[in-house]
Amino acid sequence: MKSGRGMDKEKYLQCWNDDNVVHFFASNRKSLTDVYPSERHFLDTYLKSDMKVLDYGCATGGFCNILNNTYQLSPENYWGVDQSPRMIEVARKLYIAAHFDTHLSKIQQENMRFDLVFSFGVLHMTFDWEEILQALYGLSLKYLIFDLRVINVGPTVEDISRSFQTLGKAKSENGQDAIPLNVPYIVLNQQDLGNRLNRIFGKDDAILRYGYKHPVSETVTSPYSEVEMTAFCVIKQAH
Repeated sequence: MKSGRGMDKEKYLQCWNDDNVVHFFASNRKSLTDVYPSERHFLDTYLKSDMKVLDYGCATGGFCNILNNTYQLSPENYWGVDQSPRMIEVARKLYIAAHFDTHLSKIQQENMRFDLVFSFGVLHMTFDWEEILQALYGLSLKYLIFDLRVINVGPTVEDISRSFQTLGKAKSENGQDAIPLNVPYIVLNQQDLGNRLNRIFGKDDAILRYGYKHPVSETVTSPYSEVEMTAFCVIKQAH
């Protein structure tokens, strides 16, 4: 986690390792009805059943089930990565034929590459989203699909004291007080985002975009009450 952004790595992982948060993801985000139209848009177009796929920010692995049931992708061709050890522990029990890890480093060390890499619902909740995209881009043979929260008018907000999502509440050490589990809710100005993406991807790559305006969740505190749920598909031309 980048310094100076108001949240350290340990505190960030504590939010995602909370039992209630893990239970929520194990019970949700595992069927097609749980998928946003922006998330499905490019999968419908480019995902094929024989591809090898990497899912970054996989939580408890629900997309393994979605890809198998909707796109006939075998679990053996699915790799999921999430920084939360608790999430990965549950994912391995739920989807025993798939592959899971808490770090990209092992995949990178083995020089693995994937036909399609995607990351949904996570990059706007982590300060190092640019570094993650750079790493995912390097692991993709052809397609990289991801989503972010975008606004056309107004400045980028990457300050957790001003824009955050509350995942739930955890008990304090005395067992009495409830401590909010807050993670960043990053909202990116369209022009600023474009400039930053251009520094990550190749100049000849195609960058497709699909999005629509949507109110922020009631669990979000932010200067913006509405954002564009925006999915991007980077098609590498060097393939």
